[in-house]
Amino acid sequence: MPKNRALGSADSLTDYMKVTNRVSFIDYFNEFLYLFRSRNPGLTKEALIEGTSLRSIESYLRNSPKIVLMDNEDDLILAPRTWPS
Repeated sequence: MPKNRALGSADSLTDYMKVTNRVSFIDYFNEFLYLFRSRNPGLTKEALIEGTSLRSIESYLRNSPKIVLMDNEDDLILAPRTWPS
């Protein structure tokens, strides 16, 4: 989005969708990391992943009466982690 333009509720999202189809998750993550490093130069990839993980707020999620999750027994969110670190 151009810097001087605010996205309105009636604006078309077609151009944004075209970009998302061309950008990989790795590209998105690296851009996100670049943005955060501009504000915190010592930030590592691992620290960003940990800081944005639900694990960083696990205690709050487990103990807050405001948080509820309902899912299926075979939902991916309950599956053991199987991807590489």
